[in-house]
Amino acid sequence: MNAQDFSNDGFTLIELIISLAIISILVLGIYNLIFLSTNAMGIEDEADDYLVSGTYVVEYISDEIRSGDYILPSYLIKNLDITYPYNFKFVILNKSDDINEYITYYYTGKEIVRISHKTSSNNLPEISKFDGYNKLDLGVSDIGDSGLNLDNNVVYLDLTFGDKTTFKVRSAVNVENKIIR
Repeated sequence: MNAQDFSNDGFTLIELIISLAIISILVLGIYNLIFLSTNAMGIEDEADDYLVSGTYVVEYISDEIRSGDYILPSYLIKNLDITYPYNFKFVILNKSDDINEYITYYYTGKEIVRISHKTSSNNLPEISKFDGYNKLDLGVSDIGDSGLNLDNNVVYLDLTFGDKTTFKVRSAVNVENKIIR
């Protein structure tokens, strides 16, 4: 056998190295594509959760404001602004038969909490009488300018949700003819 018979059989070392390099580039490219798409889906899922949660919280509070009989500024409830400095600056009063139910919301730094007090007395209660600890949402990062605007007779809800990606959910509820000053 002479040398010419073996020259076209198999790969040379250079061809083998180039083939391995091309295959590894393709495998890494496919891996990166899968990794990035998985991360993007996770971010989108988190964003959807915050959006749904934020809409629920704003609608829940808005519905409770609309269904309430009266809206009181928070300063009328003794020690409310001192005990809960990040409250929503309003208290909802529902009157039914001989029972008055007072409802308010405050922000703890990571969640919105609803507290209430039922009484048969017509006197305004102190904040120490309020009980319940109903968490409306985790994931709130800011309550912005939420609160009762006495000049416009409107309750504004301006909530920000999320840590890395943030979403703002805003609402304005007209409370004209409901405010007790």
